[in-house]
Amino acid sequence: MDFYLFLGFILFLGIGFGIISSTPLGPINLLVAENYLSKPKVRIVPFLCGVILIDSIFGYLTFWGFEKFLSDYKFVGASIGIFGGLAIIALGIIGLYQQYKGKHDPNKKIEIKKNIFLKSSTASFSKGFILCGSNPGFIAFWGWVAYNAKTWTNQAFPDFEINFYNLILFPIGIVIGDFLWFGLFTYLLKRGARRYSGSMIDKIRTFISWGLLALGIFTIYASFDFKDKTLIKIQVGKVNEVGTKTGYINLKGDTVVPFSKYQHCYSDTIKNFGIVRNLEGILIGIDYRERVLFEIFELDNGPDYISEGLFRIIKNGKIGFADELGNVVIAPQFNCALPFKNGKSKVSKSCIFHQEDEHTYMEFKDYFFINERGEIVE
Repeated sequence: MDFYLFLGFILFLGIGFGIISSTPLGPINLLVAENYLSKPKVRIVPFLCGVILIDSIFGYLTFWGFEKFLSDYKFVGASIGIFGGLAIIALGIIGLYQQYKGKHDPNKKIEIKKNIFLKSSTASFSKGFILCGSNPGFIAFWGWVAYNAKTWTNQAFPDFEINFYNLILFPIGIVIGDFLWFGLFTYLLKRGARRYSGSMIDKIRTFISWGLLALGIFTIYASFDFKDKTLIKIQVGKVNEVGTKTGYINLKGDTVVPFSKYQHCYSDTIKNFGIVRNLEGILIGIDYRERVLFEIFELDNGPDYISEGLFRIIKNGKIGFADELGNVVIAPQFNCALPFKNGKSKVSKSCIFHQEDEHTYMEFKDYFFINERGEIVE
């Protein structure tokens, strides 16, 4: 039952963001209105199909690509938001200025040139796809969503992992949301068409312009990361061992990681990354958004210790190294590797692990030494 609620939540998010993402498309909404109220009509359905397709693609990329990229390169994410927000504000100011300079004659019908949407359905579709995808407000909006959506989902349903298959529901929801928005928009236009006059377009333009101003200001504000992302460990009782209920709160005292999320939380604070043992018993490194960064090499029933600023990590059975900030310094590629000592680590791509009581040791067959950059040294 919880899994179906999880899928429903993803679909609901998609529908909501499909509707909301139509807000940055102020100029496109205006074109839709002008086309609907003009005579003769032009090919707007293929145009909107192009808009909706790129909207769903951007939505899907909020989890696959955008989210990871913008989190790793925060300056890029902030820049997209700030410049996108400024562009949205500029569009709003231009719209208000045009309204101030000259309004439509209330008794004059609007005539629209067909080259706005073009005569060909294919060209109309392509124009909608390109106009929407290159809209700075649209890009800034999805950049902001990418920065937060996965965290919202993980906090609402911590027991389920987003993957390629269940995420398909997100763009489906976006398509539904887009259709709901444009359907409602054209329905309202249809109701007002009987009493249509040029002043109706003026009102729509004014409304959209003010909406763009508000959205631009919000986008810029959201692009600045004002909040301290430090998480502080909490636990039940005084004994700090596996089995003790542990979790994390933020600096405001709000619970971010509940007691039931992990078997055990090792790190006292999480700024760049922290170490936890998941419900499957695997040691993993996570960031403050609870994104899994890597699996951590286990040593004597605990995480590998830091030696000369580096510790061992695992991927697909291979060993590599990460630093104290949670950055992967040497990609996992060795079957065996010892901690760094005097600037070198003994590694091998051919070795055997031996278990003795609760301890594990490595038997190297062929080995060599590497430095902290992963280069082979004597």
